[in-house]
Amino acid sequence: MVNDGVDVMRRFAIRSGYDYRNQEAGAYETWQGKCINIGAGSFSHPNWTNLDVSSDHYVGIQPAGFVEYDLTKKIPLPFESNELDLAYCSHTVEHIKNDDASNLFREVYRCLKVGGVFRITCPNADLFYYAARMKNFSAFKFRTNHWFSKRNIDLDTVQPEDYLIRAFASQINPTNEVIERAKPQLLKEMRANLEEMDKADFLDWLTSKVKFSIKNVGSHINWWNHAKFSELLSEAGFDAIYPSTFGGSIAAPMRNTQKFDKTVPEESIYVEAIKTSGIPVF
Repeated sequence: MVNDGVDVMRRFAIRSGYDYRNQEAGAYETWQGKCINIGAGSFSHPNWTNLDVSSDHYVGIQPAGFVEYDLTKKIPLPFESNELDLAYCSHTVEHIKNDDASNLFREVYRCLKVGGVFRITCPNADLFYYAARMKNFSAFKFRTNHWFSKRNIDLDTVQPEDYLIRAFASQINPTNEVIERAKPQLLKEMRANLEEMDKADFLDWLTSKVKFSIKNVGSHINWWNHAKFSELLSEAGFDAIYPSTFGGSIAAPMRNTQKFDKTVPEESIYVEAIKTSGIPVF
């Protein structure tokens, strides 16, 4: 079933005259080189190479033929320098720590051709943080319907801190209990730090309490917003970095929302970076 956020976008697109189905004829005329999807999960497209890590968590959903690549090993991508046209990474960087992400960003920069595009999407930390400060999670339908309601948790007992934990540090509380019952002292500490710390310090403090584990590869252990993306992508070599939107890639292949940007768009941030070295217009 299509989630509400995508359905709204589809209705808007139809009213505005845009072909939401995004027929791919011509989409790859400009992008005829190699395209990779990092942390691809169940994604499948004949023009794209999937990179992913094998784990019990993903058994049964990964298509055959994906390239084995563990982001936490900090090893080079299995491609030559200046070989890739496009790189896509959806709801993956929240599963790894900053140093792993930095290595990935450097490797993508190395492997992209000049003019190549790197698109990333993941949970929007600013959205979650300010929703927690305002105690307003009424619009977060995915977290309520998919996680809490699925586990028969009374939504009246769910606190803003429960949403933050699920989005950025899920292994802090791996039980089906809300944080008020499972770890009341942690809830007290979270509330104090949410008031006293600035945004980045609070989110760093929260995510410092969790680590990567291949047994819990699906857990969220990091946070991202545009400022953090800009900093780490700049350090990797990118100098054209900009916020994007659902289905709003500069590269036509990644505007196909039947294949890309499908994961909880109402909760996601979208960022693109272009390898611009040697392009006079930049």
